[in-house]
Amino acid sequence: MYGSGYKPYAQLKDVMFATCEIKNESGPSGTVNFFQSPTWAMKVKGDLEGLTADTEYVLRITELGDTTGGMCQELGEEFNPLAPEPKSNWTQEYWGQWTETKTYPTNEDGRIDAITADAEGKSAFRQEKLLQNLGGEDSLLGRGIFISEKDSDVILGCCVIGRDTYREPKVIDE
Repeated sequence: MYGSGYKPYAQLKDVMFATCEIKNESGPSGTVNFFQSPTWAMKVKGDLEGLTADTEYVLRITELGDTTGGMCQELGEEFNPLAPEPKSNWTQEYWGQWTETKTYPTNEDGRIDAITADAEGKSAFRQEKLLQNLGGEDSLLGRGIFISEKDSDVILGCCVIGRDTYREPKVIDE
């Protein structure tokens, strides 16, 4: 149904919710919420603030949820079970030696879409189809998320994805 080798977690019997709260006094902070119902792709909704105005950011899911290391340095590699294996390219140098170069193709289906901060440094975003799971061996529970500016390796904040319960949306009095 979704292509790319994605399969919703078959043993999921009811809807599941998860959340990840980025806490940061001098940078990005806010929440990223996940929702998944049986046999459907996950949905993601987030509200972040403390961003640089009119700047594009990426949120990446990581293998580990260890946020104890200084500024999120213990999160491991990006977690995307849909990402293809690296490809090896061999070239022969003019003196006869063979050299291997690896390319790492990406698959955006297992990633949270890039976000852009508004003029006030805030971003409210929603993604209707994230090809990941909240259950099973590839579950996101206990994994991490980091935020960085697009095309930058500097991690600005992180959090651990934990199971959550449904909450009624807040009603705003006018």
